[in-house]
Amino acid sequence: MEDKNLLNKNTNKISMVSLETQLFESLYGIKYINRYGKIKEAIYKSNNFPFEKLLKLIEKIPYRDLKYIVPYLTREDSLKWFDSIKEKEVDNKINLWIIYSLLIHDSSKETIIQVFEYLSQPRVFLHVQNNDIEDMPFQFSEIADNFWEVYFQIDIKRDYFVGSLHRILQITIEDVEKAVLKYPIEDYIKHYLPLRLNEKNQSIFNAKY
Repeated sequence: MEDKNLLNKNTNKISMVSLETQLFESLYGIKYINRYGKIKEAIYKSNNFPFEKLLKLIEKIPYRDLKYIVPYLTREDSLKWFDSIKEKEVDNKINLWIIYSLLIHDSSKETIIQVFEYLSQPRVFLHVQNNDIEDMPFQFSEIADNFWEVYFQIDIKRDYFVGSLHRILQITIEDVEKAVLKYPIEDYIKHYLPLRLNEKNQSIFNAKY
């Protein structure tokens, strides 16, 4: 493996990431130039290692290390990861990272629909903490149009997960205000109610009602 230059090495630093993470990065083709600090930098060059053979390995990666892996997964591999767990009962953190991976790599309505269908299942749990948000930067504007179109068409059956999903997507009060212009509150009350889980967005609803 060393002859193929698959191992990322830096003899001047002691890595704080797990062996599983380092092995995944080496096999997948991720090489970090700067892993720590606010600005992280890595180079991704595919080693053409079959992702199917990495699924067992990614299951062993500590949740705290997924922030080093997920940004460099391809759209296709994110979908393969999702397909491997969508019929299982998995930990909340895995749900968070897989959904995040899907949405940062694919903003299509088809993928957004898949996310909502998955979250609508009673066995699926989703809870977001502040440190999760810090590890999951997201530009909602890149998926806003498709997201709102899907969101206002679905039947909200388990609204408590909606607030968590909106936190992952880092939807702001300005984003909600733009949605109101196209999707009036009086026509979509059931869809706007879950947004009140976010105190900043609640003012919009209170102003209307």
